[in-house]
Amino acid sequence: MLRLFFYIIASCLLGYLSYKFQFLYHYTDIKDYLMLLVSIAGAVFTIMGIWIAFAYPNAFLKLRNTENVINADFSENLKDTRRLEGLVLTIIQSIIVLSMIAFFFMAKIFFGKLNLYIENAAVIRSLSITYIFLASMIQFESLVRVVSSNIQFLNELHSRRQKLLEDRDI
Repeated sequence: MLRLFFYIIASCLLGYLSYKFQFLYHYTDIKDYLMLLVSIAGAVFTIMGIWIAFAYPNAFLKLRNTENVINADFSENLKDTRRLEGLVLTIIQSIIVLSMIAFFFMAKIFFGKLNLYIENAAVIRSLSITYIFLASMIQFESLVRVVSSNIQFLNELHSRRQKLLEDRDI
């Protein structure tokens, strides 16, 4: 929650600076950037979904039977539970970013030609920068989670391999 607060403050500061210094950009530049964010969010969504399906197949089996969802114990220890929560949170963050981008495009369609937009273009551009930066920060955090999950997996893999080698020597 503290990170989200920081993201909002940083986004607002950037929006203010873009208004104060009249940062001008073209819609095509923003559109290209938003398409990049969509691609990243889709990739994160896919990678983390595969991770969950691979690492926690019992979770999916338990979710098939809706009567067992409430009583389902998805892991045997707290560490696995936290990891599963992190994977799911990463997927949720990507869904939020995709939703934010869809909302941005919808707003552009509905309000882009109105006098309200034309008369307040500088303010709306600054708000757009604020909004897009916030979405970017959320997506960046999910990318960090993807990298972190992969590093954790590799560390555990090496630890288990090392333990197997040590056990063979005994």
